[in-house]
Amino acid sequence: MPSTIQGYLSLCNKELQHPNNNSVMEYLRDRFLTEDYIDSFGIGYSPCEWSITNEDKMFSKFFDEFPRTKRNLTKRLVFPIKNYKGDLSGFITRTIGDPKFYRKFLFYPHIPFYNMYGINENLGHIEESKSVFVVESIFDLVAVYPWVKNCVALLGTAFLDSQMSVLKRFSDHVYLGFNNDFDSPHQAGNEATKYAKKRLKKFGFRVTHVKLPERINDFSDLRSEMEDLGDFLGNYF
Repeated sequence: MPSTIQGYLSLCNKELQHPNNNSVMEYLRDRFLTEDYIDSFGIGYSPCEWSITNEDKMFSKFFDEFPRTKRNLTKRLVFPIKNYKGDLSGFITRTIGDPKFYRKFLFYPHIPFYNMYGINENLGHIEESKSVFVVESIFDLVAVYPWVKNCVALLGTAFLDSQMSVLKRFSDHVYLGFNNDFDSPHQAGNEATKYAKKRLKKFGFRVTHVKLPERINDFSDLRSEMEDLGDFLGNYF
């Protein structure tokens, strides 16, 4: 991974900590991200106007190397993605809030399909327990993280052979926690869960479905609804 990307991610992390971005930090706290989590996972922020002005050469170098990204890296959270070996694969950006007219997630520069968010940071917990809790999104992982650390976010529901091969190196039991997606046609989340369970079992995993309550879409919503999400998760882990 080019050093320019690593440098850019470091600057995004510094930018997030700047007092000018207190509102962004407040948004992250509302989404259950603690300062320890932000530091451990290297989360950053790419604003309209940078508060860090003494790093212009690094910004220029990054955008010269990836010119098409500049227009799309405005007012977005930045999440580094590492593979299980700890190598930086790229990063994901996410909008603040849930705008209707912009793509919520963007991937840079190109993240191999076998990568999963949290696989490097949580690998020790996965190896120790010989099990892994697989959720859909970054904020699903964030929601359960205080109670379940042997967790990865699939960044979708398409469970690929390459991803299962990586998980099989370190675990033999998958706890599957896809979203309900009750507002989507044909209950897409339920269909994805059935398909993933079938494929995981063929791959030799024991599979436990961590089923969300009805009318709750994802684990972030569930944490907002419950006084203690740990009580719910304790039924499985």
